[in-house]
Amino acid sequence: MFSLEAGAATARGRAAPGNEDVTVAASPVFAVADGMGDDGAGARASAVVAAELTRLAADPGLDPDRVVLALRAAHDRVLDLQDRLGRVAASTAAGAVGLELEGQPYWMIFNVGDSRVYRVTGVETRRLQQVSVDHTHAQELVDAGRLSRLEAMVHPDRTVLTRAVGMRQREFEADFWLLPMVLGERLVVCSDGLLRDGGEVEVGLVARARRPAEEVAAELVEVALRCGARDDVSVVVVDVLTQRVEDRHDGPGPRATKVSRHP
Repeated sequence: MFSLEAGAATARGRAAPGNEDVTVAASPVFAVADGMGDDGAGARASAVVAAELTRLAADPGLDPDRVVLALRAAHDRVLDLQDRLGRVAASTAAGAVGLELEGQPYWMIFNVGDSRVYRVTGVETRRLQQVSVDHTHAQELVDAGRLSRLEAMVHPDRTVLTRAVGMRQREFEADFWLLPMVLGERLVVCSDGLLRDGGEVEVGLVARARRPAEEVAAELVEVALRCGARDDVSVVVVDVLTQRVEDRHDGPGPRATKVSRHP
């Protein structure tokens, strides 16, 4: 397995009463959960999701089935939370888990809701591509050919979720992608607040920049805030490096991941 270096940053949106996003950067699990619900219920739901994914990172038998089970467990726990609170509590969940399958490193990317996972690849020319697919009504219209991608970016239903952790309207279902881990690539995991209020060009430039992951994550959040982000913004950036983590610092265990928070 390649070494993985990550950085995370999160900030409360201008129209948000409190930050209901939670980031997870517990190698080899990297994720963002974006909570939904009144009176702090959303924050509690996203915290449940983050706790399950953090627990997953410590699983010695980590494999694709364990990833699926962790998301299912998060969904069940959020449903229990709703029952206790007597009101809606839900969360998105998007991220990537580093796995070794038949001796080769892979990313298992997952998504439920409208948080996203992007991939930056290339040596001479760095390319930013969205891996995950949003679970929104607007995206369903795009998939059906009734809406263009550009139209979807400003459509009033672009924030209407069709799937979420804790959503009771349908059977719980997450999307998964299994991709070979590539030396030198970068993953960017973010809540929808990163791009909801614009800044696509600048976000792309910063995401492709050859700078440390923690710096890129913090700057991406700053870009969203400068663009007037009304919703909470959270970003986790993961770089696939050549040198193994244990060769880059003293002592056993993974290299510490720095997390930045903004008021």
